[in-house]
Amino acid sequence: MARDHSTSLCKVPGMARDHSVSFSEVQGMARDHSVSFCKVPGMARDHSVSLCKVPGMARDHSVSFSEVPGMARDHSVSFCKVQGMARDHSVSFCEVQGMARDHSVSFSEVQGMARDHS
Repeated sequence: MARDHSTSLCKVPGMARDHSVSFSEVQGMARDHSVSFCKVPGMARDHSVSLCKVPGMARDHSVSFSEVPGMARDHSVSFCKVQGMARDHSVSFCEVQGMARDHSVSFSEVQGMARDHS
């Protein structure tokens, strides 16, 4: 189910509201276009993401991880370690064979589809 531009996955029980994604399996909370993972201690607020385990920097609504080399621009997140690309407020993880575009998230590994804010 996806409501308010969010996505919820059953396999990895989580809640997503207000363009955010939260995974309970990794004990994370996400609100206001931010993502926070407790498993990898971090804080995310105001369209930014910061992870302590994988030291990174987040500025201007972008995220950059040095440990897992990535690039993030224009409210997007990209992880090289998991070979993912994220642009325009979307997140895509190749490791979990997922594609996300236009505020949607789709995870094929967890058999989920999310497109056009659904």
